[in-house]
Amino acid sequence: MSEQNKNEQEREAKKKNILRMSNAESNRFTRECIQTALIYLMNEMPFDKITITSIINRSGVSRGAFYRNYSCKEDVLQEVGRQIYGVIAAVLTEQKYLTDPRQWYLDCFTYIQENAEYFRLLIQAKMPPDFIFQNSLDTENKVKKMTPQ
Repeated sequence: MSEQNKNEQEREAKKKNILRMSNAESNRFTRECIQTALIYLMNEMPFDKITITSIINRSGVSRGAFYRNYSCKEDVLQEVGRQIYGVIAAVLTEQKYLTDPRQWYLDCFTYIQENAEYFRLLIQAKMPPDFIFQNSLDTENKVKKMTPQ
């Protein structure tokens, strides 16, 4: 079998797997495509210059799919911020950090370093942090309780 035929069969298999997704999986996939497109576009231009049209063109989703999931581009950015914050909070609220505060700081800064590009893009978007991390108060309170003093 030629390499081209093999690649074509792999692409067809991926398409079939996408077609077999549940509604929840399909929505999650659509949201991921939109979020990824926004992040790539933010690498190319300022956030305020990005349009919904450029996001849907880059993501490959329809305008209707975009609006089923988000009302504006700011909502996409906010969700990306909440996801990052949620990951940090989940890791940092682990019980092991109560006995090892040094490890807490090390893990926190390691995560930030590993995801520096996302943080740079969020800062570069010039969105207020309280907008990006809106609705994260429960997580924030957990982190405050677990933060070594």
